[in-house]
Amino acid sequence: MSKKDNKIRRLVIATVVSSLSITSMFQLSFADQVSQWQSNTAYWAGDEVEYSGEVYVAKWWTKGDIPNEEVENEWDTPWQLANGDESDESDVNENNTSQEEPVDDSDYSGEISKWQQDSAYWGGDEVEYDGDVYVAKWWTKGDIPNVDVENEWDTPWQLKDAIGDGSNEGDNDVTDPSENNGSNENDNNGDNSSEPENPADNSNVVYPDYSNVDVGQGIKWPETVFAPYVDSTLWPQFPLAEKIEDLQLPYFNLGFIVSQSIDVCKPTWGTYYSAEEGPLNEEIKKVREMGGDVAVSFGGAANVPLHVAAPDSESLKEQYKRFVKAYGLTRIDFDIEGSWLSDTDSLKRNSEALKALQDELKSENYDLEIWFTLPVLPSGLTNDGINMINLALDESVDIAGINVMTMDYGDWAAPNPNDQMGEYGIEAISSLKNQLEDIYNNYNIPKTESELWSMIGTTPMIGLNDVTTETFNLQDARETLEFAMEKQIGMISMWSINRDKAPSGALNYVSNTESSIVQEDYEFSDIFNSYNDTSGLDITDDGDGNEEDNGSSEDDQEANNDTWNATSVYTKGSIVTYKGHTYEAKWWTSGDDPSKEVENEWETPWKLIQ
Repeated sequence: MSKKDNKIRRLVIATVVSSLSITSMFQLSFADQVSQWQSNTAYWAGDEVEYSGEVYVAKWWTKGDIPNEEVENEWDTPWQLANGDESDESDVNENNTSQEEPVDDSDYSGEISKWQQDSAYWGGDEVEYDGDVYVAKWWTKGDIPNVDVENEWDTPWQLKDAIGDGSNEGDNDVTDPSENNGSNENDNNGDNSSEPENPADNSNVVYPDYSNVDVGQGIKWPETVFAPYVDSTLWPQFPLAEKIEDLQLPYFNLGFIVSQSIDVCKPTWGTYYSAEEGPLNEEIKKVREMGGDVAVSFGGAANVPLHVAAPDSESLKEQYKRFVKAYGLTRIDFDIEGSWLSDTDSLKRNSEALKALQDELKSENYDLEIWFTLPVLPSGLTNDGINMINLALDESVDIAGINVMTMDYGDWAAPNPNDQMGEYGIEAISSLKNQLEDIYNNYNIPKTESELWSMIGTTPMIGLNDVTTETFNLQDARETLEFAMEKQIGMISMWSINRDKAPSGALNYVSNTESSIVQEDYEFSDIFNSYNDTSGLDITDDGDGNEEDNGSSEDDQEANNDTWNATSVYTKGSIVTYKGHTYEAKWWTSGDDPSKEVENEWETPWKLIQ
C-alpha cells in the first residue's frame, strides 16, 4: 500500500468519525471490514485492526503489543483508536493549518508541508524543514527533523532531498553505474549519492564496498544439520567462536539482511549496520578457522526486504552476488513473512534474480544452496507460502530446502498447545512434506521420499512463544529431534540461540535474551546438537596454547564409566558399560538399550566402542 493510500484511508476514517458520532453498532459494522488483531502478526504504520469491538491504527511497526493496553503517554503504545477523540487532528488533515500559526513559505514552492512542532506524523510522511525534505521513519510528534544524533535510530526523521542548497549528506557508499547499465541518470557530475532523487530508476540502488570484508570461505554443509538462528544485531553481540568451542556447535544461521529503506536498495544488517560492516565479521572468520560455518538469512519479520526495495531483478541479482562472494557463503536463506509473502510482484522479481544468480555462479563453479523460511500451521503452508514456491519453480530456481517456523500458530490452529508444541511441529513438517510432493509432481519434477524429507527444515521458537499460550519446552525439543532423526530431515534450527538460557527463571513475557522458562544455559542447543556431526571441528587448544591431554589408560576409562541405567538421561558423548561392553551416546537418549540389535546405525543412539 502506498503512502498516499494510507493517508487517504486515514482521511476517510477521520471524516466518518467527525461527522457521524459513531455508535457501538456502527463500530462493530466498521470493525467487520478490518482484520482481527493477532499477537503473532507484524503490523506497519497505518495498518488497521479490530480488537474488543474497536478499530485501531498502528502508529509505527509493531508486533505483540495489545491495542487497548492502558498507557500513561500516547507514545507508550504503537496503537491509536481510529475513532478516538484525539485533540490533535493534524495527522488526519495535514494541510489544514487554520488552527496553527502562519508559516513563511516564501523560500519553498513545493507541495510538501512545512514541519510543525505540534503536528503528528506517520511513518512515510514527508515534511520540509530548513530547506530540506525529511521522511518520517515511524510515528513522531515534536521531534525536530535536522537535530544531530549519534545513531540513525535516535531520530524518527531521515533526510530525503536537500532542496535548499542542493547538498545531500547521506550515505557515502556509491552506486556502481558500470554494473547498473549506466542507468543512474541523476549522476551528472560524478557525485553518486546514496540518497536518490528519483527512486523510479536504478539510482536508488547502492552497492556496498566489500573490499575490507575478511571472513574466510564457507564450506559445503552436511545433508542433515542443526544450525540455530543468531539475532546478529542484538546487543551484546553473540560470541560465535566461544560457543563453537564450548558447545561443539559448528553451524549458525545469521539474521537478517534487509534493505536500508523502501526507497534505498542497499543491504544492511537489520538497518543497524552496513552490509560490509557486519557486527559478527570477526566471529565468522574464527568459526570457519575452527571448521564451522555460517549461513545468512535475508528478510525476517521487521524492516523492508531487499527484493521489495529493488527496482528490477538484475540489480537485485547483483546485490545478492556481491554479498555472497564477499562473505564466502555456500548457503543463504530467505525469511519471507507478513505482508511481503503476499506481494507477488516482489516475489517474482526475487525468483528471477535468484535464477540468474544460480546460473552465473554455476558458470563460475561456485556452489550455493538456497533455502526459504516460511510461516506454517500444523496443517501445512498457507496459500501464500505455496504461491511463493510456485513462483520460484516457475523461474526454475533450484530450491535446496523449505524451512518452516513451527511456532506462533494461534489457538484456533493449535488448540490446547501445552506440552503439545513438539507434536504440532511434527504435524506441520509432515504436512509440508506432502505439500512439497504435490507441488513438485505438478512441475513434473520427481522427488523420492528421502529427497523430500532432506528438503525440510523446522525452526521452533524455544521457550515462550510470541503467542504466549504456546511454550516449546525441552521435551518438545527431544520429540522434534527424535522425529528428525527418523526422517533425516535437512535441518533443525531454532529461534534463537540468543534466547537459549534463563538467568531469571520462568517469566510471563517473551524476552530476546532468554527463553522465559526454567532451563540450563544452552540446554536446547545441547539437545539439538546431537543432530550434528562434530568430528570435523578443529578445537585442540586448551587456552594455554597447548593441546588438550585427553589420554588415559583403558583401565582408567573403564573405571570411570557408568553402568547403563534405563531411567538415566545420557547426552552426546556419554560413556556407559553394559553386558561387558562399552558404548558411547551419539545423541541425547534415555531408556534405549545399548545392546539392542538394529538394522541401520541411525536406529540406535549408542555406538559400540569396545
